[in-house]
Amino acid sequence: MDIHLERKDMKRLTLEMLKQFIHECLGEPPALSEEVQDNTFSELGCDSLAILQLEARLSQEFGVHIPELLFQAMTPRAALAYVNQDDSESGSSSEKSIIDYQLHMGV
Repeated sequence: MDIHLERKDMKRLTLEMLKQFIHECLGEPPALSEEVQDNTFSELGCDSLAILQLEARLSQEFGVHIPELLFQAMTPRAALAYVNQDDSESGSSSEKSIIDYQLHMGV
């Protein structure tokens, strides 16, 4: 039995799920209103440990890896788009996906 799922077959990250993950990493609920979804995780109060924990949680739950330095510059809105992109958007390798994301988002 093949345990590898294609991205289209995996669950999708929602804003509510992301809020819960951030809450677990920070120990307090984040204020992720529509206006602050475009602030970076660092600007939202996530230090490097919280970012590592959040990245590990997203990797575990969704099978994606986001490098810490990229994650620090990422916004919740961008993280949702990155995690939920399908293979046709990202290509087959994670390196290509990261480069494509950086070019697309101007990181």
